[in-house]
Amino acid sequence: MADKTAALTQLIALQLPTPVTLVVTRLDLERLRHFVAENAGIGYWYLRFDERLAPALPRVANTQSLFALVDGAIRNQPSLTVIVQERVPAARAGVLAVTPDAVFVEYVTHELQALLRLGVTPTRLLLSREGWVIADQSNTQEFHYRWDGLEFVREALGVVPSPLGPDVRSQLVKAATHVAETALLEWIERDNGRIVYLDYRAMRQDFLCEKSALVRGLKEGMLRNFSPELEDRAKTRGAGLHHFDLDRPFHEYAASVLPQAESLSFAAGGILSHLSVYAAEQGVYCTVARPKQRAST
Repeated sequence: MADKTAALTQLIALQLPTPVTLVVTRLDLERLRHFVAENAGIGYWYLRFDERLAPALPRVANTQSLFALVDGAIRNQPSLTVIVQERVPAARAGVLAVTPDAVFVEYVTHELQALLRLGVTPTRLLLSREGWVIADQSNTQEFHYRWDGLEFVREALGVVPSPLGPDVRSQLVKAATHVAETALLEWIERDNGRIVYLDYRAMRQDFLCEKSALVRGLKEGMLRNFSPELEDRAKTRGAGLHHFDLDRPFHEYAASVLPQAESLSFAAGGILSHLSVYAAEQGVYCTVARPKQRAST
């Protein structure tokens, strides 16, 4: 599991806006009690933790049950750290990739998990480091997810997400100026148009290749997680590995397919999905195709 505490610390160090958050260890339970009381107006919370240490702890809680759930989990597993973070209702959400010569964005309507874990095809935008639009790709979002209390609801969508306006683009580009390395920033747009950042992840220098390759990939409808000629996969991945053609980059493939993979191809989904990102980190070459669009798009 990636170190979410380190990622949160990095976002704060970069002075980027984040949701209301508290990092809780066994020494912080009394702080958590006060934190819950001070934020009683927030209805729901994400819990981020090492799921191997607390498999029964839910990933979402309402304010009424928050203290009891986290308190019980940490008392049962004293080494557990839980990041308690406001569940921000998402108008749109996405991932911002900062590369040496560009800013690349994939985004969806409503909940970010649709892009990260659940295989939805995002809309894409390539910006210069100064904020100019270099290329874009509007895609029909096949379905979306929303929260109904504690229930995560999937609904068919079948429309293209609305374009990111100048103010939202400006916020994303401004965030990119704070980043001095190739990295990913996960973000949510609130209903009022303000962006908050959820996660930071440093990436290999050649992640997503260069700007010209991204332009070509958007035009041709085939994106790559890195340039294959820059990676001697045989040295890092070993023998007995295979190529897999898959429908979408579902998160469960990280455990079932990725350990056996030399390369992966997806017929739909996001190149900034968790699975594609994990693959790049492990030297596994990935391609993501653009699904055929309706004539009106």
